[in-house]
Amino acid sequence: MDTEIRNYLQAIPDERRERIVVLINFVAKNFPNAKLKMWYRMPAFKSSSGGWAAIAAQKHHDSLYTCAAHHIEPYFQKHPKTKHGKGCLNFKLGEHIDFEALQEVISSALGHIHTHSSKQQ
Repeated sequence: MDTEIRNYLQAIPDERRERIVVLINFVAKNFPNAKLKMWYRMPAFKSSSGGWAAIAAQKHHDSLYTCAAHHIEPYFQKHPKTKHGKGCLNFKLGEHIDFEALQEVISSALGHIHTHSSKQQ
């Protein structure tokens, strides 16, 4: 993890940092070919195919950005009460994250470069 990402994480309050780190580690473990870097002031994973997924701690929730509604659709179908935007999922503090369903979202966003099978961290 580079200095810019470590600085981003250090700036997040402790109670929020843990989940952001879990999300980053989940993507890194399950999509090792994706490169982690800061992009638009957020930790983001980019694939060689041009796909990407970014993770951010917002004021009232943590978000996974993918840029397209079709990427998040499988998660939203299983969890319709999850707040979302056009191409992002917003997880409130304390809200359960379904990592198995999230894996589908990330795989789609990164262009299917999934190489490991894991249900969570």
